[in-house]
This record gives sequence, C-alpha cells and structure tokens, in this order.
Amino acid sequence: MTRIWIALLVSMRSALAICVALLALAAGPAAGQEIRPTLDKIKETGAIQLGYRDTSRPFSFRGSDGQPAGFSIDLCTQVAGGLRESLKLPGLRVAWVAVTPADRIAKLVKGTIDLECGSTTITFGRMEQVAFSHMISVDGGSLPGHRRLWHRHGEGPRRQARRRDPQHDHGEGARGKR
Repeated sequence: MTRIWIALLVSMRSALAICVALLALAAGPAAGQEIRPTLDKIKETGAIQLGYRDTSRPFSFRGSDGQPAGFSIDLCTQVAGGLRESLKLPGLRVAWVAVTPADRIAKLVKGTIDLECGSTTITFGRMEQVAFSHMISVDGGSLPGHRRLWHRHGEGPRRQARRRDPQHDHGEGARGKR
C-alpha cells in the first residue's frame, strides 16, 4: 500500500507543480499597485521569488544544511524547472524568501514573492486575495476525547482501554493468552 501511495505522489508531482504555479500567477495586485503579470516579471528579471516557511514540517522548513526543504519546496522547485523550460530561461535564478503565517499572503499580493511554498490553509478570506492550486494535502479534524486516531489494525480505542485495564488482565500480562 505504501508503494502505491508513493507512486501516486510521484506521478502527481508534475501536475501539482503546475497547479502550485497557478497560485502565484493568478494572485492580484494590491490596491493602487501596478498590474504586472507574474510571468512577465519573471521573464524580465530572470528570477523567481519563492516564499518558504522555516518551521512547517513536512511541507516547508529549513533543512540541516540551512536550505529550504520539504514536500512543498520540492513542488516549487519543479515549478521553477518547468518555468525555466517553458519560458526558455535556462539561467532562471531561484531566490528563496522567508515568510511567516502573518506576512505570506501580503507578500504574495505585493509581489515580494511569486509563489508561496508552504502549507497555507485555503479560506474564503484568502481566496479573495490570492488564487490557490489544487490541494496537495488534506488534514482531518480530530474528535473530542480521542488522542490517537491512527492505531494498529484491529486495535480500536476500546480494545486499547481493555488492555490497560487490570480488571481484564486475568493475571496473564497485558496481552493475555490466545
């Protein structure tokens, strides 16, 4: 099952990379700011400004070598490579710009960054300011009172509670005899 999941992620990387590129390319300018399409800016400057987060593992973080790393970083690197080919800019420079949860949307709107490579949640308020790619990750909510949603096959919360309960131990250890 793990192999299938990894193969699915790898095959989706190219499609997701293009979608992530659309996030920044469709972002509108701030009020009173010159309308300058992102692709035109990248062509003129020969550089793409990629925003990243320092501490948003596993999507975007500063690696042990001090460079941006993570799943979103990999996707953004592929986007830059795709733009390098499609815009015929073999010398396209990639500039990494640190962003925070407080300033990432503002930096996109102002044009400080061309693309945000992080883990930004899609909200209606943000959709009014910038465009989003297709989702690259889905995070479910948690149920009140449940600390552990992932467990070994066949061991739901009731069985785990029974194993910890001395009344169900029958003097045979935590697992009992089968």
